[in-house]
Amino acid sequence: MSECPQQFFTLEEVNRLVPDLASRVDRFFSKRAATTRLHDHLFLHEILHDIESKVGRAEDPAKIDEASQGVEEALVALEREIRELKQLGCLLQDLEKGWVDFPARSGTKTIYLCWKRGETCVRFFRTESAERLPLDKLGSFGGSNS
Repeated sequence: MSECPQQFFTLEEVNRLVPDLASRVDRFFSKRAATTRLHDHLFLHEILHDIESKVGRAEDPAKIDEASQGVEEALVALEREIRELKQLGCLLQDLEKGWVDFPARSGTKTIYLCWKRGETCVRFFRTESAERLPLDKLGSFGGSNS
């Protein structure tokens, strides 16, 4: 399978995407929390089933099957959210923290415009090997990001 050519973004393009991106990342966090609750529920059913089996009165296995199906469906929904986020052209750096990067150009160099959940616009960038830096430091990395 060949990789798609990398899309480069301008700061303005990314900032226009931020409201949609924020909504999608919030939706991912919400679905992930629901999936975690479903998984915990399934785990408790499995423990209860094991304990009750040992004393001769096991819980109805249909409850475990139903809980397992719910977890599987929730995981599929999470995977769909991740695919939809990636289709925006961004790189999901750390979904636990809500960190998303967008490839951009600064002169001849590739940089990454960095957005973090809760931010209203992009105010940071990074190079391949650097931590997030304020955009006002961009001039020292090769020019404007167009």
